[in-house]
Amino acid sequence: MASKPVRRVVPTSNDVARESGVSQSTVSYVMSGKRSISTKTRRRVEEAMERLDFQPNSRARALASQRTQVLGIVVPFRPELDMAVIMQFVGAIATAARKIDYDVLLVTDDEGPEGLRRLQGTAMCDAIILMDVATEDPRLPVARKMGIPVVLIGIPDDHTGHTCVDLDFEAAGRLALEELAELGHRQVGLVTPSAENPQRDANFIRRFRRGISGVAQDRGVEIITATACADYRSATNAVRQIFSESPGITAIVIHNSHVVEPVVAALDREGHRIGREVAVIAVCSDTVAERQTVKLTSIPLEPERVSNLAVQLAMQLLEQPGELATPRIHLIEPRLVRRHSTFTARCPQ
Repeated sequence: MASKPVRRVVPTSNDVARESGVSQSTVSYVMSGKRSISTKTRRRVEEAMERLDFQPNSRARALASQRTQVLGIVVPFRPELDMAVIMQFVGAIATAARKIDYDVLLVTDDEGPEGLRRLQGTAMCDAIILMDVATEDPRLPVARKMGIPVVLIGIPDDHTGHTCVDLDFEAAGRLALEELAELGHRQVGLVTPSAENPQRDANFIRRFRRGISGVAQDRGVEIITATACADYRSATNAVRQIFSESPGITAIVIHNSHVVEPVVAALDREGHRIGREVAVIAVCSDTVAERQTVKLTSIPLEPERVSNLAVQLAMQLLEQPGELATPRIHLIEPRLVRRHSTFTARCPQ
C-alpha cells in the first residue's frame, strides 16, 4: 500500500514570533514597516523567517493595510508604436514592482479616460503608471482627480499637478549632434517620427529637435529633416528626400526606434554605406542597435532607469502623499554608446 505524501506544514507569523522570541505584533511591524523596529530585533525576526522558510502572505498584508498590492500600468497598443520597446518598459516596471512585493495589472489605453475611471471605480490597484503620454492627452483631467497616485511616463504640454518621468530627450538631441560635430560632420540628416495626429504627438519629438537645433546653431551644422513611418516605402522616401536636398550629407540621426531598421535598409539599398560613407546615430534600444549589419552608435531609451524611477515615485506618493514636494518632471540623463556606425568626416564641409 502506497504511503500518503507528507504535507508540508506552512509556518505562520506566530511561528516566526516564537522562533525569534518576540511578539506576533512585532513580526507584523517588521513585515509592514509601519513602526520603527531596532536593527537587532529586525535582524532576529528576518533570520527566523529564513530558518522557517516563512513566506509573508501578501494578500493578508494587503487586507491589513487596506491596499491591493497591485500597481496598474496603462499600456498603449497602436500600430505606429514599437511594441518591443513598450514591452521592455512594461517588463522593467513589473520587475521593479515584484521587488517590493507588488503585482501589476495591465490595462490597454483604447478606453481612454473611461479606462482610468474604471480602474478608480473598482479599486483594483494602489497606484497607476500611465504610459505613452501625448502632448494633449484626454486622460489627464481624469488622472488629476483620481484618489490614488498616478505617475506619467512622458511629459504633456500641461503637466500641472502631475509627476512625470522621461528620458531627457533635449539633452539626447544635444548629445547626438555634439558627437557628430566633434567628428567633423557639417551636414546631418534627421529622421523623426511622423505625427499623423497632432494630439497624439508626444513632445519628446519637439524636445529632441530643440536639442539638435541648439547645437546646430552653435556649431554651424546644417540639419536636413525628414519624417518617416515604420514601413520601408516611407523610410526610403525619407532617405531620398535627405540626399536630394543635400547630396553630400555625411551623417544621419534616426529618432524613432520603430523606423531604425527600415531606414538602415533604405540607406543600404540606396548605396549609402553606413560606417564608411554615412555615419548613423540612432535613438533606440541596445538590442536594435546591435542586431544591424553594422552595429549602430546609439542613445538608449533607458527602460529600466525610467521604469524603476516611475515605480519608486508611485510608492513615495502612496506612502507620503502629503510630504512630497509639488509634482514635477524627473528627467533621466541620456548616454551615448559608441559602436561601428560613426566615423570622423574625411572632408569637413
